[in-house]
Amino acid sequence: MKPSFKVIANDKNITDLIADRFIELRITDEVNQKSDLLSIRLDDGDNKIVVPSNDVELTVELGYDGKLEKMGVFSGLELVFLGPPDIVVIRASAMNLRKGMKAKKSRSFENISFGDLMSTIANEHGYTALVDDFIASIVFPYIAQTNETDWQLINRLTRDYDAFIKASGGKLVVAMRDGKKSLATQGQLPVVEVDRSDVEKWDIKHNDKTKIKSVKAKWYDKGSALMSVYEAGSGEPKIELKKTYDSEAQAKLAAEAKLKRMHRLEKTGRVTMAGRTALVAMGTLSLKNGFRENLKGEYTLNRVDHVLSASRGYRCECDIEV
Repeated sequence: MKPSFKVIANDKNITDLIADRFIELRITDEVNQKSDLLSIRLDDGDNKIVVPSNDVELTVELGYDGKLEKMGVFSGLELVFLGPPDIVVIRASAMNLRKGMKAKKSRSFENISFGDLMSTIANEHGYTALVDDFIASIVFPYIAQTNETDWQLINRLTRDYDAFIKASGGKLVVAMRDGKKSLATQGQLPVVEVDRSDVEKWDIKHNDKTKIKSVKAKWYDKGSALMSVYEAGSGEPKIELKKTYDSEAQAKLAAEAKLKRMHRLEKTGRVTMAGRTALVAMGTLSLKNGFRENLKGEYTLNRVDHVLSASRGYRCECDIEV
């Protein structure tokens, strides 16, 4: 199979214009990052590349033998000039966060659900909020946003509940890390099965240091003025979260989320393999035939770099965890 790609600038197909100068195209899909990122490296040895304007939208497709899948629409171009040799790098993101999302502010919210908070923030900036039902139902008695951006606030809150945020297609998506459904598409996140023969190289680490047996989280009951503790799991080694939560429900969610994160870190790694357009962050990579038994099984994809280069063809570089 021959790797192929297409780049459309606004409504114009520019694939043939850049083909002779093409060095590498990279799309990075990573959770809790502001957006998917695009990087295109072109040979500018004659200094004749026409510099595009910042308001150009680039639609990128990848695949094999002319059978292509749309990988995203990217805007907010940034140009980097390297040398020697002379190279132009075009960078863009799948969704540029509006300036308001990046502005620090101080305010507070009382008795607000995660779903309503996301809707409030999304509406303020002209986005649509798409939130897993479980996350949306969490109620915060009080939230203080102190000299932090709205993006930072959302990221801080999602970490407590083993969730992630993704900016995609005009939507602010919040979903559980262990969920199998893609809220962005309302479909199932793919499970991609690979054999050893499909993989160029792998580096997978088993880490005994992360085998935490239990996690404690404190919560303060304003009615009784008593401090209580919720413990997820049992046994030693044990860790205690520094934050004090406003309710038992929040303490429980935070402790269980932390325990899940620690367990995932017991097996982490990086896999480089032949390019597959179906590989997406929070999807599943299943290592099958040819791998040793303790490596076989399903891994969550934390980050996927889709890389098409003139010298090495199409490959995916994947960060994984159990």
